Amino acid sequence: MKKIWGFIFAFFSIFLAFQSTTTVKADDFTIKDYDVDVNVLKDGNADLTQRITYDFTGQFHGVYYNQDLRGIDGTSQPEISFDDGHGENKLIKSDSEANNTFKINQTKDSMNMKVYHTVDSSRVTYIYRYRIYGLITNYLDTAELNWKVIGKGWDNELNNIKIKINLPQKNISKLQAWAHGPLSGHNEVNRKLGQVTITLDGLPANNFVETHMIFPTAVTATNKKVVNRNAKAEILIQEKKLAQEANAKRQQKKIIYWVIMTAGIVIILMIYLYQIIKLHKNPGQKHQIPMPLHHFFDEPKFLPSFAKVILDRSKRADSLSLTADILDEVGHNRMKLEKIGKDYKSTALVKPTLTFYQYLFEKIGDGKSVRIKQIRHFARKHSNKLGTKFDQWAKSAAHGREKYLDLGNLGLVNDFKNITIVVDIILGVMLAVSLVLSSHLILSVVMLTVLVLITWVPYYFIRKRITPYTDLGEITVNEIRAFKRMLNDIDDIKLAQVGDLVLWERFLPYAVAFGVSDKVVKALKVNFSTEDINSSPILYYYLGSTSFLNSSSSGFQSAFTSALSAGDSSISVSSGGFSGGSSGGFGGGSGGGAF
Repeated sequence: MKKIWGFIFAFFSIFLAFQSTTTVKADDFTIKDYDVDVNVLKDGNADLTQRITYDFTGQFHGVYYNQDLRGIDGTSQPEISFDDGHGENKLIKSDSEANNTFKINQTKDSMNMKVYHTVDSSRVTYIYRYRIYGLITNYLDTAELNWKVIGKGWDNELNNIKIKINLPQKNISKLQAWAHGPLSGHNEVNRKLGQVTITLDGLPANNFVETHMIFPTAVTATNKKVVNRNAKAEILIQEKKLAQEANAKRQQKKIIYWVIMTAGIVIILMIYLYQIIKLHKNPGQKHQIPMPLHHFFDEPKFLPSFAKVILDRSKRADSLSLTADILDEVGHNRMKLEKIGKDYKSTALVKPTLTFYQYLFEKIGDGKSVRIKQIRHFARKHSNKLGTKFDQWAKSAAHGREKYLDLGNLGLVNDFKNITIVVDIILGVMLAVSLVLSSHLILSVVMLTVLVLITWVPYYFIRKRITPYTDLGEITVNEIRAFKRMLNDIDDIKLAQVGDLVLWERFLPYAVAFGVSDKVVKALKVNFSTEDINSSPILYYYLGSTSFLNSSSSGFQSAFTSALSAGDSSISVSSGGFSGGSSGGFGGGSGGGAF
């Protein structure tokens, strides 16, 4: 399980690092909307209006659009305008490249339109209007429009696409139309209005949207682009083949989707079945749970680090607990702390017996004292050495926990927690698959999200049913919890009635370990006079101007933990109707962008 979590952590670290270096761009743009209106005329030509909405981030000089001319008989001179939310503004055709002008560079195969309009982090719609000649071909038995309305020349994804093609006649009973491109698109044929509408939520870069329409030749009766042969049967055969291929792809996606979903559910059920059988064979040891205490005013029988190990049911202590232990040493006059400028100095008043303290004073310090600055400097140069020593201390600080923690029961609870996390990862994979393959996206997302939440219900049930503590541990942790609750509720307690300053000197290191030192310090300053605090050989340094417990960057509590982790990340610092393919339509080279 450690290896799994290590892999997951590494993966997300790499992913976040990749995101931070690749998605933050100084200048970028998004095509928010792409609307095309095509009004076909009786003579087979068509008036085209394109409205392309850009959302710019950063400064841009303008945009460009290239109209592919292959397969048609050319275009009229375009009219171009822009709308920045304050109405439509017509641009002037010019080769000057001045602001609010456009120029055209035309070849045999392409008409390239370059628009000069300076923008800075705004949304602008560009409107292109021109007539396309020779859009429709009249055969003997049908008229045909076979056109890639959006070509493959876009290097950016297009969003919210709507293409509307209006024929010059209504009530066309023999109007038929197909669309080609991403299978997620929608193609609507309205014979009564003589209209075809294509919609698509998104089109990936360098893809196309193609329409293929047939209708009676009478609709474009004056069309001069005529081919003297029959074509309808051939067109229907071609489209039938493309539709079959598209349906096969849809069916394949559906099969893959259900195979993955079924496999995921089966794996999840097998995981839970295995865990239930395991729990049935080994339901855990029963222990007596005492009546919960609300407040407890006696300090724990252990060092702050061990009290937190018991409370957190952990295998090792953390760096905040080490800070608390050192402050406990100060409270028992075995160490002394001094503030020297912005630095802190710790001096051993008696020879340390703990290996880690010996290492701090003798290896990093001068044998009797050590400064925070020295620890930070050493950590940066010898991070592995300090990390190893800290790790040894962290494990030794938890020595004897099995007397209070039922490790067998704790393992059962942790196993169930771990399998719940694994199940949630499987559900996350299933959700990702649904986002790509599901035809009922919203329903899939809602169901999988609900399942993720439901998976934690058995864990909380098991956690309540199986106690992780021994009989002695239940009594001990009940007192520690009540003691922590007392420190946390200190604003509602009359401190002077609980005990004198000497008693609170012993309480403060535990407040540090439990992360509630700020509240305790504040309450002590309110409840005891400055004279009382200054007369204390210990509390003066905790609460006075030197303020060793200050949680800001200038306090010993923060300075010591940050020094420990300066060079080693292993030291934990605690804190709270489309089809695919193509029918061979013209216009495939059309596209655009911004500059």
